[in-house]
Amino acid sequence: MLLDRLPRITILSCLFLWVLFASAQDPTAVEIICNAERQTQARIGIEVRRCRDDSLVVAHRGDEQFCPASLVKLITSASILRLKGADMPFITRVGTDGSLHNGILTGNLIIKGGGDPSLASNYLPTDSSRFAYAIVDALRQWGVKEITGDVIVDASVFDAEGVIPSWMDEDKGNYYGAGVYGFNINDNRIDVILSTGKAGTEARVLRIEPPHPEVQWANQIRVVRGKSDTAGCYGEGLDLRRTLTGVLPAHVSSYRLRTDMPDPALYGAAWTRGVLSSAGIICRGGSRGSYDAVPLSRDLLLYESLMLDSLVRVMNFRSLNHFAEAFVKQLASLSPRQVKGNTTERGLTVIHNYWSEQISLRKTDMSLADGSGLSRNNRFSPSALGRILINMLAAGDVSTTSFLNSLPRAGEEGSVRNFLKDQSIEAYLKSGSMRGVLGYAGYVRYGGEWYSVVMIGNDFSSSATVYKAYTDFLTALFHTSTAGR
Repeated sequence: MLLDRLPRITILSCLFLWVLFASAQDPTAVEIICNAERQTQARIGIEVRRCRDDSLVVAHRGDEQFCPASLVKLITSASILRLKGADMPFITRVGTDGSLHNGILTGNLIIKGGGDPSLASNYLPTDSSRFAYAIVDALRQWGVKEITGDVIVDASVFDAEGVIPSWMDEDKGNYYGAGVYGFNINDNRIDVILSTGKAGTEARVLRIEPPHPEVQWANQIRVVRGKSDTAGCYGEGLDLRRTLTGVLPAHVSSYRLRTDMPDPALYGAAWTRGVLSSAGIICRGGSRGSYDAVPLSRDLLLYESLMLDSLVRVMNFRSLNHFAEAFVKQLASLSPRQVKGNTTERGLTVIHNYWSEQISLRKTDMSLADGSGLSRNNRFSPSALGRILINMLAAGDVSTTSFLNSLPRAGEEGSVRNFLKDQSIEAYLKSGSMRGVLGYAGYVRYGGEWYSVVMIGNDFSSSATVYKAYTDFLTALFHTSTAGR
């Protein structure tokens, strides 16, 4: 399946290619985009290139900058696969600063986070319990029956500014706007389960999953008539205060509100203590998180995440912001500047410098504020992203295979399962959307050839019109399809 996605050139392919270029010279496809711009007062950039020789098939506003939303994740994915390798795992160290004698660990149990975004992740159900089992098994193998000190989670590998400053206030505090730190767990997410009674009352909190030992919740969610649902959460970063806001309809027996997790290191320490206690290992001390380095004198466990290609795949299929932000901070370690903590800014600099060398990227081609696309300050041109897509396919190495397999097939999988659903077009795409932004980018395989496709729309009055224009554009350009996956 993996190699089937790589280019194959045949005489029959050339015939299909001639048909494609004949249609590409027809202005019909571009006119579809221009009509959508006129109808919605939008600005839409498109660029399609043949990957084999980087030849331009069609472009419209290809060099203009656009806000790309989650299409930023394509650049983040390509960068970390190239620079860190598809087989790289995140490493979480478990150890102690004390001594072990007769089953008693005299000292603290220390967990040094490696920035892994996948620990106990809800998006990896077959892997979510492995970290807990690994800690218990490791301590049992060392013969640990009792810990006299604290359980400490050291999150110092990344800086303590988990939330991007340019994210909108309405996104901070919600699960998709969770901060990313040197230690992350449960997707840095807390679910608040609520119920509602009659209109004019306050929603009732039934339970909190998982319970965080220190979060202070303020519930301001009101119950209203009708079907309005604007429930959300406000809070930021390590601040342990969270406010539930908005409205919910009356008489809802159970409603799950997904929020971010403040201070995942603190929660992780309490969670670990609970896991060990349940396994019969006595913990005499407390639990605490630290964003300063904690000395460790002996390793008891080196825990490896799934390999990077698996994490990139789940990120692109589910469009996971916290995975993307962890990848950017992980890349900061490649920066020559010796500054405490791996920061988003340093990681983005590494990304920009790398692609500047690879594809002669100019400063005006790309300006990134985060790795996920949640910031509205992100800007790049369809041409810049298209050149990165071409470069990724041209390498023909492990990073190429991993990158291709991280993109869901349109009409079938992931966040693009409904796009091109009834069209016979073989496309592997990432979607990106937020208010006033809609885009798709990736690859189309047609006539045995691969083509990079980038479509980004900004400032439209109707997303439905732009969405239909994208479908009609691709159908007009790639009006038949050859082999399947």
